[in-house]
Amino acid sequence: MSERRPGGLRTWRPRGFAAVALVAVPVLGLLAVAVGLLLTQQQRDVFTSTALAETRSVLVSVPDGLAGADADELGRALRRPERLEVVLVDRAGSVAQSSSDIGIADVPAELRRDGRSLAGSPTTVDGAPYLVVGGSTGPLGPSIYLFFSERGLDRETNLVVLGVAGTWGVLVVLLVGAGWVDSHRRLRSLARRREHEHAFTAHLGHELRTPVGALVTAASLVDADELDRSDPVLRQAVEIMQTQARRLRRIVEGLLELSRLETGQVQVRAEEVSVEEIASSTITAYGWGRVRLVVEGTTAVRADPQSMARLFLNLVGNAVRHARDEVVVTIRGSDTEVVLEIADDGEGMPAHVVERALDRTAGVTTHQSVPGQQQGLGLLIARAHVALVGARMEIDVRPGEGTTVRVHLPAASQTTSPTSEG
Repeated sequence: MSERRPGGLRTWRPRGFAAVALVAVPVLGLLAVAVGLLLTQQQRDVFTSTALAETRSVLVSVPDGLAGADADELGRALRRPERLEVVLVDRAGSVAQSSSDIGIADVPAELRRDGRSLAGSPTTVDGAPYLVVGGSTGPLGPSIYLFFSERGLDRETNLVVLGVAGTWGVLVVLLVGAGWVDSHRRLRSLARRREHEHAFTAHLGHELRTPVGALVTAASLVDADELDRSDPVLRQAVEIMQTQARRLRRIVEGLLELSRLETGQVQVRAEEVSVEEIASSTITAYGWGRVRLVVEGTTAVRADPQSMARLFLNLVGNAVRHARDEVVVTIRGSDTEVVLEIADDGEGMPAHVVERALDRTAGVTTHQSVPGQQQGLGLLIARAHVALVGARMEIDVRPGEGTTVRVHLPAASQTTSPTSEG
C-alpha cells in the first residue's frame, strides 16, 4: 500500500490510498453516527436531570396549604414563557395554571396516578414537545406539574448533529482532498519525468548524430581493393567497424524519430495511398531479395504516406533482421479494411518485447534489450506510426518458428481525414 523513498520516507500509492479511503469513509460515517447518538442522548439526560432537580426543589418549598390566589401567584412566578409552564392542583381539587393553553388535561395520566412519586413523562401540547415532571408535596398537599419545553433541547440536539456531520464532512473532504492532491502531484511528477526523458532522448540523438555520421563517412572511405589486400585481422576489424557504425546510425535515427513521434512533432497529412505500391517500392529500394510480396484484393487506404512508408520499413526491416530464410509480406484488402501481414521464420520475439510493442503507454525509455539479442527500436516506431494512421496491430509469436505481425488499416472508403498532430 505504500512505497519507501530514499531517506526512509513513505508515500501512498494511488491504489493503496483508494483502498484506505473505501474503508475509512464508511468507518468515519459510522463513527459520526455513533458520536451523534451518544451526544444527543447525553443532552437529553442532562435536560431530564435538570428538570427533575428543579421540580424537586419546587415541591420541597411549596406549603401543604397552598390554594386559591396563592397557587395562581406561584404559577405565574415559576412560569418562563416558551420554556416552562405550571399546573397546580390544591387539596380541594382546584386547578391553577400559568397559561390558558396548558391545563390539567395535558398532564399524562401516569403522572397523576403516581401520587407522591416524582417522575417525568414526555408529551405534546398543540404539536409542541414537553417533558412533564411533577408529583404531590404531601398526603394532603397540592400536586404540582411543571411543563418543560423541549424546543430548546431540539435546537441543541440539531446543533450537535450538525457539528458531528460537519466534522465528518471535513474529515472526508480532507481525506479525499489529500488523495487528490497526492495523485495530482504524482501525475505531474510522472509527466515532468516523461518530458525530461523525451528531452534527454532527443538531445542524446542530436549529440550522437554528428560523430556517428563522421564514423560512417570515415568507414566508407576505406578503399575496398586495399582492404582486400590487407591483413585478414585488419580487414575483419574494418568490416566490423563499418557494420557497427551503420547500425549505430540506424539506432540514432530511430531514437530521433521515436522522440518526435512521442512528443507529437510529426505532422499528419492524410491522403489515399496504395499499401501495395509502398511495399513494392520499399522492397526494391532496400534490395530485400528474401522478401516475398503477396497481394490479395484492393490495397487503398487513407493515411499519411510518410507514416505508412516508415511503418512498413520498420516492420519488414525488423523481420528481415530476425528471419532465417524468407519473409512473406501479405496484403489482403476488402471493402472495410486492408490487412498488412509480415511473417518471418526466425526464433520468435520474446514475450516482454511483444508486451511493450503493444503497450501504447510505454515510451522509448521503457524499451529494454535482451543480452545476446538485437532488439532495435523498429517495433516501437512502428507502434507509434500505427497510432498515427488510425490502425490496429497484432503480434502472433510462434517460439522457435517465427513471428507474424498484422496491421489492420481501415479501407479508404471507410475512413475520413485524421486531424494533424503537432
